[in-house]
Amino acid sequence: SEERLKVQQEEMEITNRELESKNELLERQKDEMEQARRDIAAQAEEVALASRYKSEFLANMSHELRTPLNAIIGYCDLLREARAEMTEEEIAGDLEKIGGAGRHLLQLLNEILDLARIDAGHAKLDVGKFDIAGLVLEVKDLLLKQIESGGNELIVEIDDEIGTMRCDRLRVKQCLINLMSNAAKFTRDGRIRLQVHRAANGRDWVIFQVEDTGIGMTPDQQRRVFGAFEQGDESISVQFGGIGLGLNISQ
Repeated sequence: SEERLKVQQEEMEITNRELESKNELLERQKDEMEQARRDIAAQAEEVALASRYKSEFLANMSHELRTPLNAIIGYCDLLREARAEMTEEEIAGDLEKIGGAGRHLLQLLNEILDLARIDAGHAKLDVGKFDIAGLVLEVKDLLLKQIESGGNELIVEIDDEIGTMRCDRLRVKQCLINLMSNAAKFTRDGRIRLQVHRAANGRDWVIFQVEDTGIGMTPDQQRRVFGAFEQGDESISVQFGGIGLGLNISQ
């Protein structure tokens, strides 16, 4: 009868709506599973990449530690065996090399300890107000010899009314040293410029901008530059040294 057909049609419509709803649910679940698969794959890739970086770090680290240690031991042996035949100038030169190797070793160990403190959440800030220009000139004096030893020109530009800032002075100094040292390491017979000025967007920010004419970076290296143990590629670590922690710690 017509009434029975009408009931069957309504039941079919209900069934169709239920099927559509279930199909939509299945599509959502499918999309969620696909997203979960992509997330897992991305995480696995990150873990593999981190593992590779740490392996490279350990290989580089053994070399970086051995080099200054061997220098210290070698020059100490030389002084012990030949000091009677050496002039004061020669002895002073060897002592300076021993001191330089020791300072390099201390820097490596400090970077490792800083990273460990940051990862463990134990890094603390000592916030206070300090003179910006005074800090910048202090960093300049510390690094000028290193920069000029590579045949580079250092240009420092500080706004006349830069004034003071409130932050951890030691950490700001460490960041500047890391940035400037990187510029000096990868630049030869070029120019390194440090500009310090207030932000122009109305915010109470201080901008420290470091530019150099060094070897530069590829787009891929720029994306990875702040990662721990990152140094662009293996050839860079072999040629220029370092363990790839300075920029990660600065960030």
